[in-house]
Amino acid sequence: MKEVINTDQLTAHFVRNMRVFKNAKFTESPLPLDVLTKNAQEGDLDAIKDLTQRYRNGTPDLKQNADLAYKYALMGAEFNDIECLVTVAIMCKEGVINNGEPDYKKAFEYFYKAALKGDPFAQCEVALMYRDAKGIARDYKEAHKWLKLSAESSNSEAQYSLGIMYKRGDYVTQDFEESFHWLELSAKQGHMDAKHEIGIAYMDGLGVEQDYPQALKYFKECAEYGYGFDCYLIGTMYQKGKINRKKDYEKALCWFNKAIECGHFESLYNIGILYYEGKGVTRNYSKAKKYFEEAIQKDAKLGFVELGEMYQYGLGTPKDYEKCIDYYKQAVEANDPRGMYVLGLMYLSGLGVRKDIKESNNYFKMARESASVNPDYHLNSYILGNIYLNGYGVQKDFNLALSYFEQGEKLGIPQAVYELANMYHLGYGVEKNEANAISLYKYAALNHNAKAQTMLAYIYLCGDEGIEPNEKESMKYFKMLVKEKSVDSIEGILTFADLYLNGIEIKQDIKKAIELYKSAVELGSEDALLKLAKVYWTDGYGNENKAQALEMYKQLANHQNIEAIKFLSQLYFNGEYVNKDITKAVELFEQATSLGDIDSMKFLANLYLKGEQVNQDIQRAIDLYVILAEDYNDEDMQLFLGKMLTKKNDYIEKNPEIAFEYLYLASQQGNIEAKNLLASMYYSGTGVQKDLIQAEQLWSEVAKARLVK
Repeated sequence: MKEVINTDQLTAHFVRNMRVFKNAKFTESPLPLDVLTKNAQEGDLDAIKDLTQRYRNGTPDLKQNADLAYKYALMGAEFNDIECLVTVAIMCKEGVINNGEPDYKKAFEYFYKAALKGDPFAQCEVALMYRDAKGIARDYKEAHKWLKLSAESSNSEAQYSLGIMYKRGDYVTQDFEESFHWLELSAKQGHMDAKHEIGIAYMDGLGVEQDYPQALKYFKECAEYGYGFDCYLIGTMYQKGKINRKKDYEKALCWFNKAIECGHFESLYNIGILYYEGKGVTRNYSKAKKYFEEAIQKDAKLGFVELGEMYQYGLGTPKDYEKCIDYYKQAVEANDPRGMYVLGLMYLSGLGVRKDIKESNNYFKMARESASVNPDYHLNSYILGNIYLNGYGVQKDFNLALSYFEQGEKLGIPQAVYELANMYHLGYGVEKNEANAISLYKYAALNHNAKAQTMLAYIYLCGDEGIEPNEKESMKYFKMLVKEKSVDSIEGILTFADLYLNGIEIKQDIKKAIELYKSAVELGSEDALLKLAKVYWTDGYGNENKAQALEMYKQLANHQNIEAIKFLSQLYFNGEYVNKDITKAVELFEQATSLGDIDSMKFLANLYLKGEQVNQDIQRAIDLYVILAEDYNDEDMQLFLGKMLTKKNDYIEKNPEIAFEYLYLASQQGNIEAKNLLASMYYSGTGVQKDLIQAEQLWSEVAKARLVK
């Protein structure tokens, strides 16, 4: 590899070469310094230019002197000499004579004078200063005019900049063919940034027919000059199978490593993905985690979602929902729609966090808005499709979901192809088409989509419309699924484990079910561990081992699994298989309560209220009842509190006004008893202003409801 130069350095390197070329036009005179100085003072232009060069560059007998170089360049500029005009402009632009502070206004003035005299280099500089608003107001029209003049005079920097202008559509109408024309002319002169852009054009088919081998050729030339991004692009081409239509993960890994050597740290993330998915290397979650963390340390802003998944599923690290949520939130800060989408799902289901529909919808909204900016990027079309398919924070829209999944199919995103297959399979937003669905499922399955593999295995196992059961074909996709060994394959493995366990659509095989549950546990599935614990605990399922099951339940409880916590709390409360321990049971009920489990809240509230087997704590009981009634809109608790507050009791002071509010909430959910009590309160004016009409209406509703029953 040659000396590593980044893009900015290379552009500067190119401009410096142009300056050397310009300065090379000065012909050094054999005359001694004092004679040259005298001649210059008398207006000899050749002497002025000679002294400018000597003081600018230095000689073996003369030190560099920027002030004197500038003085003589100014003298030459008075003669409207192009070389001197350009030298003054460069020195002003670089801040050579102003303590390092550029004087763009003056630089523009002198570049402009040289440009008017037809100098291509100066014309290019004038154009760039118009474009970047340096020393002059931004004016794309003028920038384009001067770039065109310079480019037509074969200035490679101008040709490159003009090509970029047409590519982006800055001032001019976007024109990829025109862009390619100018970039190619620049690249032929050795402009490395232009070669990079030509590679991009061939890779994406911008202004030229898509040609991956040609793209590879140009990227490799840039890579030889230390362009890390081009090394990365080569790596992605091998990773995605763009070269020779065959994925080559080993070559991808090699080029990602070269990219890192050149300072392209996003490639750390790509190497992490290879280890995470076991592509070209043995799957190694610990190594993947190391690369993701290093990418984040290098400010690559990638790897947050994958680290979140690792802590969520316990991949290469103990499960930790707190860290999992933290990484997903960092992904949100990095504007990654995947993090927003996953957090939306977690708040929707209450996984690792307190269930919060409002917060869930907020994250889905963020995901929708972020992904919509660039729906062609990565998984964005898949995310958008799922949001509209399931109505996550929006009205369900099958047509819109279909269009996003179709967009994902064109981009070759297996997840989107699977969802599109589902829509054809179920007839959501499109006419049901089994043949099309199967074709799409197969594409997704062959591209490592575990859900598609599961679906095909199940369809061929049970048969479907127009498809006869085919056990051989089913097992083909089932084996593919098990071999996949990814987080996404967990759901499919569990589906088949359940089928084997219960003997549904397949011969019952409890050992096979246990084997599959274990393989899903290895992939970090809590559901699998819970199912395995249930199998070991329940009589009649072969290898019942209650001690082992108990340890599994404890492990799950440590990971905040509500079902395991509730199971253990009942064991300790009742003294079943373990020594009765009310203190331990209450601790577990409190843990489940803190995770938002309604059943545990009700159990604890009743326990504290009555003081049965625990110290009576009426305030704690009332607090729990209020949380259930207000935060969880629990109808039973609203009725319970309403009834308690309407009359004198041993637990809470009578308060008809507050009682009315709780009973009203319960009545709004259709509770007949609450309506009956409200009617009595309106009739008697207890806790509310007396209203016989309202009372009569409520009693009428109660009567009708009882008649229906």
